[in-house]
Parts: sequence; structure tokens; C-alpha cells
Amino acid sequence: MKLLLRSLLFLLVSNALAAGAWSDFSRTDHFYEGAVSHHTLFLATDGGVRLINSDGSSSVSTSEDGLEASNIYGVVHAASGDIFTISDKGIIAAYLGNGKFAVMNRSYASAGVELVQGLAQSADSILVLCFKDKIAFFDYAERKSLISLSRIADASLKAKSPSAMLIQGDSLFVALGSSVYFREMNWKALAQDVLLADPESWNFVGSFDSGDTAKTKIQHISLVKGKLLVSFEETLSPVVALGDTLSAKKFPALWKGDSSKVRQVVNADGLAYLIGQDSVWLYDGAESSNVSEWSYFPIQNPYVVTPYVNGDGGVTVYSTYGQFGWSDGESWTFQEPESPIIFYGGTEAYTRLLKNLVTLRDAKTLVGIWGYGFRLYAANGLHLEAEVTADLHSCVEEYLQDYIVPAGIAPSPDSLGWLVSYWGASAYGIAYIDEAGNVSCAGQVGSGKFAGPLVSAWSNDSTEWILYSAAGTTEGTDGQGVLDVFTITPISQTGGELKIASKMSIPTPDHKMIVDMDFDKDSRLWTITATAFAYWESGMDSVQAPHKTSSYEHASLSSIEVDPNNRLWIGTIGSGVYMIQKTATSPDTMKATKFVSRNGLLNDIVYDVAIDSKKGVAWFVHKNGMSAYYRTDLRETGAYMTSDGPEIKVYPNPFRLNLNQSVTFENVSEDAVISIYNAGAHLVRSFAGDELDGGRIVWDGKDRRGVLVAPGVYHYLIKKGSKKKQGKLIILH
Repeated sequence: MKLLLRSLLFLLVSNALAAGAWSDFSRTDHFYEGAVSHHTLFLATDGGVRLINSDGSSSVSTSEDGLEASNIYGVVHAASGDIFTISDKGIIAAYLGNGKFAVMNRSYASAGVELVQGLAQSADSILVLCFKDKIAFFDYAERKSLISLSRIADASLKAKSPSAMLIQGDSLFVALGSSVYFREMNWKALAQDVLLADPESWNFVGSFDSGDTAKTKIQHISLVKGKLLVSFEETLSPVVALGDTLSAKKFPALWKGDSSKVRQVVNADGLAYLIGQDSVWLYDGAESSNVSEWSYFPIQNPYVVTPYVNGDGGVTVYSTYGQFGWSDGESWTFQEPESPIIFYGGTEAYTRLLKNLVTLRDAKTLVGIWGYGFRLYAANGLHLEAEVTADLHSCVEEYLQDYIVPAGIAPSPDSLGWLVSYWGASAYGIAYIDEAGNVSCAGQVGSGKFAGPLVSAWSNDSTEWILYSAAGTTEGTDGQGVLDVFTITPISQTGGELKIASKMSIPTPDHKMIVDMDFDKDSRLWTITATAFAYWESGMDSVQAPHKTSSYEHASLSSIEVDPNNRLWIGTIGSGVYMIQKTATSPDTMKATKFVSRNGLLNDIVYDVAIDSKKGVAWFVHKNGMSAYYRTDLRETGAYMTSDGPEIKVYPNPFRLNLNQSVTFENVSEDAVISIYNAGAHLVRSFAGDELDGGRIVWDGKDRRGVLVAPGVYHYLIKKGSKKKQGKLIILH
């Protein structure tokens, strides 16, 4: 087994080096099952594997740590002493230590059927996994699947899923609804059990009545003094830990009325972990304490993200609960909503793929709140300054009585205010909101009642604003729609009044509603509907999809962002993220690169995408967290090696090759050439062209032949046209 884990560790490290730099930040809200090993609770959650130590310290392992998934439904402490986790789709991973895992088997995931939450157990070297349509037997010592059963006795598992399981010695009990079945197992020679595939080798134990017509599934099976006991309750009652019965009177935190909150009790090392749906308590024989508090990623249900304005980069995130969060790519801070309102916590943000958070150049932030209106904040969302609501009698139309439906938000082209859209009774309207919260409206102007995301730009002659608006003629992200293009007189010329000079409507692919938009560097507008991505340029009579995109599979699309190198980053609902780029000068021939949880993405369901062009990070929003993908070629380098740009940095200097250090050249123009010479003025290494994408080069101290250079003094020259920077490098061994 140790040899197996060494090979898994090698594969994990190799894959991590090949995959690039990912970081996942998750909030673990739903707990499914736990197992204890070496004084640590391994907890299967909706945001990875939570590791909770007996001292209360905690961490989370996610797909980037080798799990290749973050919805973990099962965790098993096997007879070998190893910890195995099973994802919602059946990916089996082994724990390697230090928070890292390696996948042992992913064959079950291809079927796309979910594991029943918490129904994974082991006996000898066999993992028994209950899926919604089968029971699978996996030999982890041999790393192979033995068999999957779709019938036991006279019951079809495709018709009725397993709901509870118990392994007791050589006995396997399985509950299907209100019935229990039994089979004797030879775990040590299961591969030679020729009758395992025979449904008739199972015995029907009996059917049980809960006494409640609403409770038809057995949730727990136990054997007490040879007697089979079943429970239809999701939680345990009584709660027994370390041989003690934990009553509601003495331990009220574990109970809610007459029902306990505890679903599983794990006794180990003289301690007991009491696992509930969203909390874990540690019982030491006298007291219980909650050890599941989690603040590393504190934002609950994020759904939209935008780059942080000012500073050195980062992002601002907003959640369905009105929380703002901020990250520099390494840590998180957040703030609870000021003046909470009842509209927080709804599902519209996800079902309607809202894109309603925009920050101006001075860090003023506007957010749209479904059913409520707009809130204006200072300092990237830190301080609430103004509101636009039905109660304040603004010109924004109420879609229903006392109910405003904000749709899109875009910064005005001069970045001194926001252009917004909102649903209307007969046609949607648009409005301008300035930084003081003053509003000017143009009602009933859209091609349909339902508005969507917005983007804006200056006209070609910089005299007018052009507003691109998603217009829906039927409701929903998969509804019908067009692209509305408004020409607007700049507010500075109208005394603060919103005046529309003209409007045209442009057909979209399959006449579908646009769910997100962004411009590329060539001022080409890229759009996505729920099923297609497409572009529009001035003079085109419709929004058109590229003729060919290699390596792209059709998916349910959710968000789009264009990076500084003109690549499209498209989020999907269930298929991860696509990075799409041109293969020639025309946008009609493209190629795609796909990123999924196997690559390091927290979850394949992505609601929003943002590019931090200062730090070079692509950010992806999932319902239970965030993913950050660090790539040098995502940085905006246009100002590098100009009078307004950052200073070139070369570090560390001196650097020591025996410590595996390297030299970083930072803030270099992509059009420059870096040349490194030895003391004899001979060229040892140079960098140019694609090597300088993102304006950063890391030199490993090797010459053009791949041989480490000798210690000594070296000279570097960084040149772009007439601009140059030169200096010395000291290399030590």
C-alpha cells in the first residue's frame, strides 16, 4: 500500500506542475459524512474535504489538492488505515498527507450518476459505494472495480435507490426505501464470489413502517444485540457518544426541539465527533464544543465578481446575502450587509445569471438587488452611500407594485456614473445614476419587457455614448431576445438628463436572449446566449457565431470576459470554463482550451468570470466558493516600459542556484528583448516574443544549451526600441 501511495504522490506532483497555478477558496456549508484518522476528522462536504483537528484548527482540501472534485459525498477510514474520499459522481481519491490527495479511480464518474450522500463504507480491502442506481464494489488494494449491481433480490436499484447501508462483519445490509436486504460476503475473496452478480443470492429481511406517511425511506440501520433496528429520521435519537447519552437538557446546542441535529457520531482516540448537516461538535466525555466555524472563505453564496479598483489588483465579490468580499488572491476579508433586506438570499442571482456589480475608476460601486433597486457604495463596496428604491419614488419603473427588477449595470463611458436597465410593464427602461445617487430615466425604450446585461463605449468619433443592451422578448436566460444598441448624448451635455438619440435592434443567434457581453481590444463585441457565443461589429446585420471553433463542445453558458491578449474566457453551468482564442486574424476560426475540476477548478458550475489584469489572475465564481487561476499572460502590459508604467524589477539579486532559486524579470514590455551576458560579454541567454507574454520572465540560471551557468557576475540588457535598462546580476552556487 505504501508503494501505491508513493506512485500516487508522484502522479499528483507531476499533474500539479503541468496544470499551472490554481487556488480554490470554498465555504463548506453542507456536511455529509466523516471519518477520523490520526486525531483528525476528515469531513465530506459540498466544498471539498474539511480537515478538523482535535484542537479545533481546520483546513479544506479541494480539487486543486488532487481530489479532482469539490462535492465530496463520502469519506472512509479503511482497514488498511488509509483515508479514501468519494465525490458526488464517484471519483475515488486517497489521502497522501499534508492536505493532498491523489485520484485512484474515476471510472464511475463517466456514468454521471450520483453517489447517495454518505453511503460509502469499507470492509477488508473493499469499498462499497451506493449510487442512486447501483451498488459498486471497488478493491482499493488492486485499484480496480469488481462489479456493480443494479438488482438485489427482487428489487431494481434503478427504480428505488439505496437509502441506508450497514456492514457488520461478513454481513452487508442495504435499505431500499422502507425495505431491508441482506447478504453474507466473503470480503477477502470477493473477486472469486461467482454468485455476487446473482440477485437471488440476496435475502429479503423485511419491510418497516415509520408510522408517518411523509417518511418512507430508512435513513439508519443498526444491529443491537443481534437485533436489526432501523430509523426513518435523518438525525440520530438518542445521541450516544463515548457510551454517554447526550440529552437535550444538558446539551441544548445539539438539539432543535425534540429532534437532534446530529446525523453521525464518530468515536476515536477518546473523543467523539458529532456531525450535523452544517455543524460539527467535539465531545470529550464532559463538554461539547462546535469545531466547524469557518472564516477563511467567509462569503456565503457568491455570484458576481469584478476587479478591485486601485491598489495592486484583486477582486470584489458580492453574494446573494448582500455580503461584499475582497481578495488579493491569497486571503479574504468581508463585510456583512449594511441594513439587511428581505430580498437577500434568493435564487434569482443564479437562475437569471445576474451581472449587476460595477465599480468605477474612483472605487464607487453600484449593485442591483432583485426586487429592491440599486445600492451605491464607496471604496469598492465598503460604505453604503445612497439607494434607488421604490420607497424613494425615483423615476425607475416598478415591474410589480413596490418591486423593482434591476437587470444590467455598466459604467458610463466617462466613468463618472452608471447606465442601468430595469424591467418594465410593456418594455424595459434604462437610467443614468450619478455618483451622488441622482437618477435620470428613459422608460419603456427596450425591445421587450425583459432587460439583461449592459456594456457601453464611446462612439468612433468620441462624441456620443453607445450602450449595448440585452433585450428579452420572453422571460428567462433561455428566452427569446435581441441586441439593442442605443446612441446616447453624454450626460455632461444635457444637464444630467438621460437623452437617447437613436436605437437599433440586432438579431442574435437563434434569436436567443444575451446573458453576458464584453469587448475585445479591436472594439468587437462578444456575446453569449445560453447556448452560443458570437460577435458583432459595426456594419453587421446580426450577431454571428464563429464558423469553426476546434475543441469546443456545446455547453450551457453563463459568463464571458475578454483578457488583455484578446482571449475569451467563458464560464459554463456544469462544463467548467473555456479559454477561446483566434487561430488567424479573423474571429471566424477559433480554438478552445477547456478547464474543469480535474484541472484545479473548484466546481464545474461557474456563474461569473473576472480577469485581474494587474496581478494576472482569472477568477471564477461558484455557488460554494471561488477559483483563481494565475497566469502571467493575463496581465495588462501596455504601460510597461513607458513613462507612466511601473519600474522594471529584477530579483533576487544576488541569487543562489543551489537553493533552487531563479531570477524574475518583472514589468518588461512584451515587445522588448532581454539579453544576459557573462563577464566576457558573451551572450548566455535571451528572451523575446511569446516568452515575454505578461511582461514577466523567470530565468532558471541555465544557458541556451540548458546547462547551469557558472557563479560570477553577469550583465543584463532589457531593450525596447530606444528604451533600455541594464544592470548586474550576481550568481552564487
